[in-house]
Amino acid sequence: MSEWKPIDSAPHGEVVDLFVNGERLTGFKRDRFGRFCREEGYPTFTRVLLSDPTHWMKVPENPS
Repeated sequence: MSEWKPIDSAPHGEVVDLFVNGERLTGFKRDRFGRFCREEGYPTFTRVLLSDPTHWMKVPENPS
């Protein structure tokens, strides 16, 4: 299982989970400007994440 990593090491262009204000948020991708946006296909009210995440981890694989 993946472990939380510091946000400054988050990859660009890869869908990840974020840790923001004590909550896990799923389905975000870091854009070329360093902003985290909700990836298509994940439910959301906004595409750009307004709060500053502190950690990230890879989205876990679905069970087979």
